[in-house]
Amino acid sequence: MKDDFFRQCVLKSENFETVAWIPERGAKVGYQVTLKDSDEPLRLWTVLSASSMRLPMQEALEKAREAIEFKRRGSIAAN
Repeated sequence: MKDDFFRQCVLKSENFETVAWIPERGAKVGYQVTLKDSDEPLRLWTVLSASSMRLPMQEALEKAREAIEFKRRGSIAAN
C-alpha cells in the first residue's frame, strides 16, 4: 500500500496565519484548503508556502501532536 505524504505549509485566512501539515496534493502555493481538525473546519485557508520536506502521514501526524503538546505545556519550563 502506498503511503500518503504530507508537507508542512504556511496558511493564511483573513488576518490569521498558521502552520500545518497537510496532504501533499493540496500543498501548492495558492491552493485553498480546509483544516478538518480545527475549531472552524469549514474555514478556507490559502497556502502561502509549502516545505520541500515530505513525511508519511503517520510521521506528520506525530509531529503535529508534538507541536500541540509543546504549545499546551509552554515553551519555558517552570522551576
